[in-house]
Amino acid sequence: MTHTVKIDETLDIQNSIRLLETLTKYRGEEIALDCSDVKYLSACGLQVMLSALNTWGKDQFSFGIINPSNVFMDGLAILGLSSETLLEGQNI
Repeated sequence: MTHTVKIDETLDIQNSIRLLETLTKYRGEEIALDCSDVKYLSACGLQVMLSALNTWGKDQFSFGIINPSNVFMDGLAILGLSSETLLEGQNI
């Protein structure tokens, strides 16, 4: 079963800490992050997601980003990542 976690509109440092806590609860399980409402993506938020991507990959569980907002996609580009890095689950 894949757990879907809805990401807050603002993925700043405060919400990144909450995301980390949520991800920790679901470690060892399939997870998808719904980023449809994201209106601000901080480097901290992206770092949490990239760390989770690598952790889930090492643990051999599915980790995905679904419904990325345009702002989320723009944030990836501004922070220097291609959309394929997160959306296709590529390890960095």
